Amino acid sequence: MAGNSPALVTRFFTDYSEAKARYNIKDINIWNMDETGYAIGFAYGAKVVILRGNISNFKTINGLKEWVSQIDAIGIYGQTIPLFIIFKGR
Repeated sequence: MAGNSPALVTRFFTDYSEAKARYNIKDINIWNMDETGYAIGFAYGAKVVILRGNISNFKTINGLKEWVSQIDAIGIYGQTIPLFIIFKGR
């Protein structure tokens, strides 16, 4: 069953509107945030055999990589905050 049926979408926006009103959330306080991960380190070439016509992304992972996260945010009126870059802690 698809999670995007008209009834579910309508229900989501009804609940969303009710929560905004109940908690007095102003439009200026609504943000869209996105997290992206990057692998930093040495990458070695790899050969992958797939069936013709398959479109897929492949990643090689080894112990020489460190994952870094980037978080971006934009407000409902186009306001932005500086991006966050999160490195591995000590």
